[in-house]
Amino acid sequence: MNQTTADLRREIYLLEREIDRQAATLSANRSHLHNLQANLRERNSMFPIHALPPEIIAEVFVHCLPEETSLANYSCAPFVLLRVCKAWKQIAMSTAALWTNINILLSVYNEESPVQTLECMAQRSSEMPLTVAIMDYATAAMEPFCRISLPYENITELVADSYYTDELIRLLRDLPNLLVFRYTQRLGGTARPTPASLVHRRLREVHLSEIYGVPVLQYLTLPSLETLVFNESMMDWEVLDDFLARSKPPLHRLAFHPGRKRTVTLPHAQTWSWTPQLTELELAYPSRGHLEVSCARLSSAASLPKLRILVLRCRQSAPSSYRQDLQDEVGLSEVVECVLEMMGKRIDDGDPAHPFEIRVIAEDTDGVGLVSLSDAQKAECRKIKSCGFNIWIGPEQRNMAA
Repeated sequence: MNQTTADLRREIYLLEREIDRQAATLSANRSHLHNLQANLRERNSMFPIHALPPEIIAEVFVHCLPEETSLANYSCAPFVLLRVCKAWKQIAMSTAALWTNINILLSVYNEESPVQTLECMAQRSSEMPLTVAIMDYATAAMEPFCRISLPYENITELVADSYYTDELIRLLRDLPNLLVFRYTQRLGGTARPTPASLVHRRLREVHLSEIYGVPVLQYLTLPSLETLVFNESMMDWEVLDDFLARSKPPLHRLAFHPGRKRTVTLPHAQTWSWTPQLTELELAYPSRGHLEVSCARLSSAASLPKLRILVLRCRQSAPSSYRQDLQDEVGLSEVVECVLEMMGKRIDDGDPAHPFEIRVIAEDTDGVGLVSLSDAQKAECRKIKSCGFNIWIGPEQRNMAA
């Protein structure tokens, strides 16, 4: 049907009115946008981070991460950064360093969530080295986890809890670039296959808490090991000596923390002959024999010539004799006598080695009721200090040798 001239004019008129209306709305929106942008610029002056380039903001985000690996907490970084604004979410998602600490708690009740968490964070971490902590309270929960093809070559730190020794050796074999290894052994008393020995050439730091079963060091050779710490462990000195002789590691730090219910008992001084590079030695709750052997060895600067820090932890008083496993433990006064005698011999022999720091820490006292040093012992401490040695005797809060 053909339109008349009047119809055309009417349609043009209506269209022009609609254009004018939309133009007015657009103009009002532009004005409102300009006002909002101006307001934002004023507020940004109080929050300079909003004006920073994304690369700088990413660096700030990395410093917001918790110091220790922990289970995912959506009120903490990196997850909370995803909920602030779209810009921050994009920056956080593209910053691989935010997603390198992975803590997995496996459970028979929820098999998919840990796997999804691992896949997601491993993907976001890109080529960055990973720090992984795995807790498993049910064997069945490990099955979906083990089916995932992981970038094992990226894993540099592992916290393992409740593994049998043969399982642990297999796991370490699959982690060629592992640098730090922390292991708590809670399983024992079950017949298990004998693991094949493993030479791991990258591992540099090992923390072991082994109460049951065969020590994992019996099957390991670690030629690059620099730090070895025993926590709550039943020491097998023959295994340790064989390990050190076999590995010949450039060991810098060696620490024995047997726990408050045990003592450290060193049967001979052979162990120190395998650690000539040692710079830090820590012994907690030594037995009388262990203390005598160690102090006799350290009386000569030729033993552990690079030692810089010696820490001896003890109780103020030796435990009661009814505790069979503690009856040979020495208290603070005996440790002090032995240490002062050791240092006197080093000084009298004209010790050519660089002076080091000695700390004798009494752990079961806050200083109340603490027996003071005798005048002769105080004189010995002054002599030791005058030779350049730094000495601390007492609880963490009070140095009786000051």
